[in-house]
Amino acid sequence: MQKIWLEWETAVQFLTRIPWPTPHLSLQKFDADRFVRSVKWYPYVGILIGGILYVFACGLYRWFPAPVASILVLLAEIAITGGLHLDGLMDTADGMMSGRDRERKLEIMKDSRVGAMGVIAFVSLFALKWSLLSEVSVKFPLLLLIMPSIGRLTMVWAIAKYPPARREGMGVSIAGRLSSTQLLAANLALILPLAVWQLHGVLIVLVCAAVMWAFASWIYRSIGGLTGDSYGFLCETAEVVFLLASVGIMAI
Repeated sequence: MQKIWLEWETAVQFLTRIPWPTPHLSLQKFDADRFVRSVKWYPYVGILIGGILYVFACGLYRWFPAPVASILVLLAEIAITGGLHLDGLMDTADGMMSGRDRERKLEIMKDSRVGAMGVIAFVSLFALKWSLLSEVSVKFPLLLLIMPSIGRLTMVWAIAKYPPARREGMGVSIAGRLSSTQLLAANLALILPLAVWQLHGVLIVLVCAAVMWAFASWIYRSIGGLTGDSYGFLCETAEVVFLLASVGIMAI
């Protein structure tokens, strides 16, 4: 039981800035094997994040107009995650949209400075996400609970199925090291959207899977693998694709 708790704690501390009661257990002493095993908990950390956002939103959408409440919800999500995946989104956009060769793209992605394409990607995604939340959160508040889980499940699949693009970095430590049992455990998080929305849920998941496979394959073909920044890019993009698919399919 303690082993499972340590894995869960590692995932929470890595993916969020949530104050944790036992910070001495997980991340102060890095354990590579435990870090790999913790990956299967990423979708469930997403549910934790979504639960906090859902509770937060229940009050905000009562007190404020939907556009204002949606901005505050997005800011709350950034505060919870520390903007971890947004950083990956911007770095990946800078590299992938640079039009350079593989090595130069990897250098750009590793640069801590944000370029024009990174800013454009962030602003575009933030605006789209805000407009979608303004439209659907009042009608379908459970989207907030499920959205972060879908994003982090996309990360799990990317980690499991694509090789690392570099010889060092986070991707090397975890890419391709997930067992089929770990992948199955992560996929059980899909029970929630499928149980809530049934056929609509199946369609939403299939759309998300197809679009995110296309994005991951595009990155793989361009730089020969995925990086830690790529995982963040896929997580953030998957959340928006999930909202887009939900808006379209729920209207059927």
